[in-house]
Amino acid sequence: DLNASPWSTPMRRLMASTDLRYAMQGYGVWPTWRLAGPLLAAPLDYVLVSPAWQVVDYVEGGDIGSDHVPVQADLILNEAYQQ
Repeated sequence: DLNASPWSTPMRRLMASTDLRYAMQGYGVWPTWRLAGPLLAAPLDYVLVSPAWQVVDYVEGGDIGSDHVPVQADLILNEAYQQ
């Protein structure tokens, strides 16, 4: 839970200075914090992955009683990184 939008300065710096990527790429935008319904929402929670990982699924979790929506990524280790 990074509590930062993808367009925030800390997230832009993190993504620019590492080889991490958002696991949600290819799965659309996931607003995980809803201030007032779906119109006022922002993606604040992520799974970040290195090139070693392939994302095979990215889903929204169920209601856990939080003001943030949980996300789950199913990952497999890329063959090039397996020994």
